[in-house]
Amino acid sequence: MSFTRLHSHMLRHLQALTMHLEEQTPAHLSEHIPEHIPEQSHAQPVHMLHTALSALAGHAPVYDLLCTRKSPFFSHFSGTVVHPALNEDDIFSLLEDSLIFIREKTLRTSLLHATPFESKLLEWMECSGHWSPGDGTLFSTSFYFDIPLQIVREIMSQMPLVFSPSCYPVEITASSQQ
Repeated sequence: MSFTRLHSHMLRHLQALTMHLEEQTPAHLSEHIPEHIPEQSHAQPVHMLHTALSALAGHAPVYDLLCTRKSPFFSHFSGTVVHPALNEDDIFSLLEDSLIFIREKTLRTSLLHATPFESKLLEWMECSGHWSPGDGTLFSTSFYFDIPLQIVREIMSQMPLVFSPSCYPVEITASSQQ
């Protein structure tokens, strides 16, 4: 399964989320841009998921190239997004899945290549208070530690080992400790 193959499912859910948001949001706030959402609003995760699915669906081939699909987040995402309809419990977990993919993409390409929606989602995620680096959740551990470490390991595995003569002692001897 790939993001591209899930594209039609994401579009179906985007349409349903749009209808839901239009029913619940005054017309002047219907742009689905994160800064227009009240801080403690129940609609906040719905808005964020709408924004995240828009980013994923709009750039599915890019996400196919940059994001690993061998993760519990992709397994959950691909298994949930194919459902005919999303229930209340799906909203937050799909949002977490989507944020993981956006994080991985932006770490691989830098924030300079993030879309405005991706940047706003990451900013919202950092400021929302829903997660923190030390909260012990699978999401936070993956978002803050595992994904960056995985990318660093991939980069390091591609770098040739270069040994150069060093002016520092390699072995500590009894005479050098005095």
